[in-house]
Amino acid sequence: MRISDFCFLFAGLAALTGMTLGIVMGISQDFALAPAHAHLNLLGWVTMAVYGLYHRGTGRTQGTLGWTQVLAGAVGAAVMSGGLGLYLASGNEAIVPLVVVGSLAAFAGMALFVVIVLVDLRRSTQGKEPQPSAS
Repeated sequence: MRISDFCFLFAGLAALTGMTLGIVMGISQDFALAPAHAHLNLLGWVTMAVYGLYHRGTGRTQGTLGWTQVLAGAVGAAVMSGGLGLYLASGNEAIVPLVVVGSLAAFAGMALFVVIVLVDLRRSTQGKEPQPSAS
């Protein structure tokens, strides 16, 4: 599977999950999980789709750095949003570390994305095309 395909698949699943959560909240008129819903849509749907567009646009299909970046983003989106939802539903303080770990993974994914963009910019200013499989 190509990096961009993984990103788009994850983004679509996150969007469906986020939309389902939104519909359930609307039907029940209980919006206590709105922050988890918003984070899932932003980190899972939007951010992962943007990652996929970038990787597809640069032609990066494989590579350790690219896979590490998108996996960190996906784990972060799932764990942070899921942990936040569990915390909001239960009020159990023991769940907070899960939210923190997910947040740090999402942050790491974005930091690695910035590194990838900078590496690609450096290569392009040196007259070299980005190396799709090397990053």
